Amino acid sequence: MSISHQAIERMMELIGGDKTVLAEILQSFIDEAEPLAAAVLAAARDGRLDTLGRAAHTIKSSAREFGDAELAALCAAIEFGSKQGALADAIASSEKIARGCITLKDELAAYIGRELNGETA
Repeated sequence: MSISHQAIERMMELIGGDKTVLAEILQSFIDEAEPLAAAVLAAARDGRLDTLGRAAHTIKSSAREFGDAELAALCAAIEFGSKQGALADAIASSEKIARGCITLKDELAAYIGRELNGETA
């Protein structure tokens, strides 16, 4: 699971090349990643499929925007399963989603530092 630099570049084009706006968009997900990861885990552990589906949907949308097809597909499967009312592997899948969400957050933070702020490692 990882971001696609091409997807980020497409976002940049859509917003007219404004690095500040792009950084704000990425930062918005960064700020929400840990609460979203926690929500997915809690919902799966508590058997709240409606909440699990909504959290997975939110992460799926962001993952698609940032080009993380693997995370988006995992979230789509959980979202679909939650709507069907049955998820045999909800906890294991939610743990993968949570890890993917945090990884995505970390990659976006690194991208902001490296590509948008010109920092070097």
